[in-house]
Amino acid sequence: MSTGFSGNLGFPIPAGWNYDQFAEISGYRGKWDLDKVAYSGRWPAIGSSESGSIQYQRPAGAPKAEVDKLQKISGFIPLVKQLEAQFKNYIAEHNANAGNNMWLTRPSEGVMSYIGRAYFSEVQWVASAGTDGWPGFDEYLKRNASSLRSQVAPFIARDALTSDGKGSVIDLAHLAAAGYSYLTGQGIAPRHWTNWGGDLVTGASNIHTIMQANPSADRQEAANGVIGAHHLNTEYLSTLNLPLDGSACSLSDLNSNGDAIRLAEMLTADSSLSLSAAMTSYYRTVNGSNRYSAFYTDIPRSTSVTTLAASIYSLIHDWANYALVYLKARDVTNADLRAASRAFADFLLA
Repeated sequence: MSTGFSGNLGFPIPAGWNYDQFAEISGYRGKWDLDKVAYSGRWPAIGSSESGSIQYQRPAGAPKAEVDKLQKISGFIPLVKQLEAQFKNYIAEHNANAGNNMWLTRPSEGVMSYIGRAYFSEVQWVASAGTDGWPGFDEYLKRNASSLRSQVAPFIARDALTSDGKGSVIDLAHLAAAGYSYLTGQGIAPRHWTNWGGDLVTGASNIHTIMQANPSADRQEAANGVIGAHHLNTEYLSTLNLPLDGSACSLSDLNSNGDAIRLAEMLTADSSLSLSAAMTSYYRTVNGSNRYSAFYTDIPRSTSVTTLAASIYSLIHDWANYALVYLKARDVTNADLRAASRAFADFLLA
């Protein structure tokens, strides 16, 4: 309040006033005009202030020098086409030997499961997605196409990175595992749980680990540096003790998740389309806008980061998914999940 100043002449002092300028000292020490104020003592004075919000900046992408060293998706797609041909032969052999027809007739579905076999060998993934990576097909390849199997193996190893041909990175085994439920609708878990939801919760576990090692750290700043990071190298994270090798909700994870949804959409829309043909078409024009907007298949779209974050949080923490949160990352807190949700919302809107 400024009694008698700044156009306030004649207005009474508010009942809850804390400071009131009642005079002005002109040319204080010959330098500036200084307000003379009364202090009610209702609220303590402060010596500094902090911003009420954190300015979000998406973590840096994969460095070009790293991406250029990776094998490109264009080198993998011809192998996918060969896998599809071999899967047709595998179905025919099974039907001839077993005397009955295999329930699966679409090679793309079996090949996607096979590409994700590094994940589908784990019990929780088998239950979540409803597939085991077709170990029988792997045995078939050992007998009939061992060279193809050897060529495919480096691409589909767990955490192996591949260039998407547009300057960024994907994890093909992760992509296949993340897309299978969107293609088939199988599994006991909500489909987003085998995709972005599960990754976000494990990312929240990373945030929890950082906070345990740095109790005074800003949780949201930590989350912003973890969710969607290629390397944990934001300016803020560089000031902390980081007991982590990398992000469990990384750039390659989110890229692969978005691509998985888009490819599943293409295969669902056209039952005659092969996985190799879908990949050829998709990766010809892939970009961040298209792949990240795929997440709005599950998340209600909003331009408000607060609203978007709330929707994301509800999808990873509602009661139906509580047991899954517990199994995926037992140590996470609500604060960790909220920080991860906000960081993901900011990532999508950046």
